Amino acid sequence: MARIITATIASLVLLAALVLVIELPDPVPIHIASDGTADGFASPAAARPLSIALPAVVALLLAAISWTRRRPPAGMRWALRLRVGAVWGVGGIMLATPVGPDQSTFFHGDEGDEASGRVSNTTTRVWNMDDLDAPVLAETFANDTTSIDHNMYTEGDLMYQSNYTTGLRIMDIADAVDDGPEEVAYFDVYPGNDNPSFEGGTWSNYPYFRQKHVVAVSSIDRGLSILRPSPRLASHRNG
Repeated sequence: MARIITATIASLVLLAALVLVIELPDPVPIHIASDGTADGFASPAAARPLSIALPAVVALLLAAISWTRRRPPAGMRWALRLRVGAVWGVGGIMLATPVGPDQSTFFHGDEGDEASGRVSNTTTRVWNMDDLDAPVLAETFANDTTSIDHNMYTEGDLMYQSNYTTGLRIMDIADAVDDGPEEVAYFDVYPGNDNPSFEGGTWSNYPYFRQKHVVAVSSIDRGLSILRPSPRLASHRNG
């Protein structure tokens, strides 16, 4: 454990030193539009802390996973999977990627694949995580929408996806590993179009209220919606 902590701290110190000494462009591009051009910028002073924070979170997470794999306390390995948060991946951006109710199914959305044209429809990948050393891509679900996917959250057998211009999409994930997710409801907060762009729509949602079957959906340009989908959605596939 001491070696893991020491290696993690040393890596973070080295990273911080590199970020501080590297000469950054002014301004720094921090967001890429759907056409591949930068449309969001920040000053070097504002970008440096972010450049340290994102890899630091990943490093600490990997250190924790490494420790639990060597000596896992009861339930800890599953708890670490529960909410990964935001991870900047190579070739794309993976955001708010949750696990299913059985704690062994991982749902992966890449914010960059729709925007870049690598896929034609909103795509969610389903991973079987029974073996942490050998995750298996079980299903690739392409919805009939074309928007960019973003934050998604699971509650019971349902997954709530905030997918920018196509709004909130609710998926039945009870048999996601074998049959993939199935859309059972939606609420379009940006009816103007379904473009694979960041021009509007929903960025996130919250389905964890004490009152069941209530979800809050934020909209970039049209405020907050509080919804109450039918409780029967959870048993959709069973009639």
